Amino acid sequence: MAVVNASDVISRLGLEPLEGEGGYFRPLSPFLSPQGEKIGSGILYLMTTASWSSLHLLSADESWHFAAGDPVEQLLLEPDGSWSVRILGADIMAGHIPAAMVEKGRWQGSRPYPGGEAGWSLCTAVMCPPFDDQQYIQGREDLLNHYHGCALVREFLAAWGT
Repeated sequence: MAVVNASDVISRLGLEPLEGEGGYFRPLSPFLSPQGEKIGSGILYLMTTASWSSLHLLSADESWHFAAGDPVEQLLLEPDGSWSVRILGADIMAGHIPAAMVEKGRWQGSRPYPGGEAGWSLCTAVMCPPFDDQQYIQGREDLLNHYHGCALVREFLAAWGT
């Protein structure tokens, strides 16, 4: 199989830069109720080693599904100050999970797993109720005080100069 680089995938899928959060995305068709009301949303989402999902907080649960490229390192910061890291990917026997839920009220950030071969990761992300940019909160330096035991917080903030 030929080596596929991120710019080829971005072009092929028609992805655009995701301002604020980082990465590249394209909206998918929304989920509609029988009455035609928008009840959910989804995106194709590509991260590179230079532009990934910086720490942010959402107002609804978000379901992540791994699709291609390098595994994804996902940092979750809990309201109580605890934190965890999980790996989304295709190698289930190595402990990867193919899909996972980020519950509302959790800070989250995701990036291609360090040291991966492709340099990019492609996922889908789905939210019900649908994404509302008015409810998106970008992570800031004050997270370092609340999650002082997690060195990854600085890494997920440093990429965006926050």
